[in-house]
Amino acid sequence: MAQRQTIIETWFSAVIVQFARLGIDLDDPSGAPAGAGRTAAPRYLQLVQARRLWHQAFDLCPDPHLGLKVGRAMPLQAMNILGVIVMHSGSLREALGHIVRYHPLISNSGDFHLRRHADGGATLQYEVRDCVVPMHPAQLDSVFAGAITHLSRCMPEMAGRYRVELPGTDLHHVAGYADHLGCPVMLGSDRGRLHFAAAAVDMPWPGADSQLLAAACGMADQRLRALGHADDLLDQVRALLAASLPGRTSLTQLAESLDMSRRSLQRRLAEAGTSYRQLVEAARLERALDLLRGTELSHYEIAEMVGYAEPGALAHVIRRHLGKTPRQIRDELKRRG
Repeated sequence: MAQRQTIIETWFSAVIVQFARLGIDLDDPSGAPAGAGRTAAPRYLQLVQARRLWHQAFDLCPDPHLGLKVGRAMPLQAMNILGVIVMHSGSLREALGHIVRYHPLISNSGDFHLRRHADGGATLQYEVRDCVVPMHPAQLDSVFAGAITHLSRCMPEMAGRYRVELPGTDLHHVAGYADHLGCPVMLGSDRGRLHFAAAAVDMPWPGADSQLLAAACGMADQRLRALGHADDLLDQVRALLAASLPGRTSLTQLAESLDMSRRSLQRRLAEAGTSYRQLVEAARLERALDLLRGTELSHYEIAEMVGYAEPGALAHVIRRHLGKTPRQIRDELKRRG
């Protein structure tokens, strides 16, 4: 099954707000007006939108601490139900386990993994997921700054009992990172990691409400199951679209193949944070990247093979999503192997 690539709107919109606070003026691709009212269920947006946004923001404001500033200022509401679960966990170890389990409800830009140490400590590690738009280092910084900020609010005693590893390579910025994160920082790591001392991991958290935690976890489990059903549908749609290239299966034809009405398919795709148009473009782009990597065909030939009527359409899509030309992308893909 293809990996889900979405991010919850509450987190996405909160990032936009923090960019604005720092003087970075970017449009919110979610289309949600500021202060939008409550909705019955969380909305999700495509991961590629968030990643492209971080690249645009850094181009406008190349501050090496941009991600740290954004992550530290993220409100608890941005975490949606996971914020409630973390806040009412009984200990840091329990909170870390919940982050690993329920983080997919917030974002699929990467996966958290928890490793226990022989001395009783623990490490929370982050594995970045592949996507047509690579994750900007500032975005990864924001993930760890946000996690540390929220955990510290729940457990003030955490100070002095954790350290961080991040992939940044400019050692001139280590002191700035340490100031922002409030702990020792090592740059140049292959992955992002958050290490906790044994003394902090199992210390009981005061004020945790076990009944509220159970209710929140029950709701989160329901949402995970709902996302699983959405993933099954998206896998079917992606397979049908990929099989039809260079032709194009219409939305009506897709709905008929899936034994549902056109309106129902549109609604379920919207609930999954995507649309028919976005999935068609994603299918074409994925096939085009495979051909750029594995053949010497020109991008004009590839454009025709993936269903674009205009020779320059593929170059436009690649530049819009990846910010580079087809030739640059081909060279980059071949360097990666």
